[in-house]
Amino acid sequence: MSKEQVVYNKTKGECNRILRQIGVSWDDLPDTNSIWDWIDEDMSDSDIQDVAKDCCWDRLYDSGMDRDVATETIYGKEAV
Repeated sequence: MSKEQVVYNKTKGECNRILRQIGVSWDDLPDTNSIWDWIDEDMSDSDIQDVAKDCCWDRLYDSGMDRDVATETIYGKEAV
């Protein structure tokens, strides 16, 4: 498995962990963006955690979730 595929798998897992908090998974949401657009093979676990939040926010917002609700859902109340 390539290094980039490993990063993809970790990022998708992190996205699913984040989205489980609201009862959905990455694959439950419309295909509006791709994890591949956000990653590179040299990302650290910390980078993956950060980019997973951005991926989830983007997918929720593009799926029709209100911008503030998406921000609060992914980044917390203090981010709104």
